[in-house]
Amino acid sequence: METTFYEIADEIRILTELINAQTLETPQEEILVAQERLQGLLREKSAGVIAYIKSNKLLISQVKEEEDRLKSFRQAIESRNNKFEDYVKICMDAMDISKVETRLGTISLRKSPVSCKIVDEKLIPKEYKKTVISETVNKQQIIKDFKEDGVVPDGVEILPYNYTVQIK
Repeated sequence: METTFYEIADEIRILTELINAQTLETPQEEILVAQERLQGLLREKSAGVIAYIKSNKLLISQVKEEEDRLKSFRQAIESRNNKFEDYVKICMDAMDISKVETRLGTISLRKSPVSCKIVDEKLIPKEYKKTVISETVNKQQIIKDFKEDGVVPDGVEILPYNYTVQIK
């Protein structure tokens, strides 16, 4: 049976705890052999982990590229449909037709609600403008103050350093 990454890491942790507690009656030479064996197994498993993660990253990249390609394709189809609908509207207006019924469905013109287009925002009177105020928390300043003075404001919890896996 093949040893898993988790089992190897657990064995290393147990061996390290035993060495640190210095309660082993096992000769030092046997401990070193066990450490080397576990480190070798860990290296082998780590190579598999790297291959797995790199493979997944490549797959993710390919999926993102395909998403972008499909998004562009969808936008092109939507654009063609919009242009075609505009063309149909122009033709119906020119022939003074408001409705056409076929066996597949009905094409009709309907009145849209009134809308407006902003041409130059600077010329619009103040009465038609609204002010939006947003408030955000400056996390960088909180971290800076904590590092300098050890101050932690109310409503904030400082998280310890976090390690992430980096594969090159």
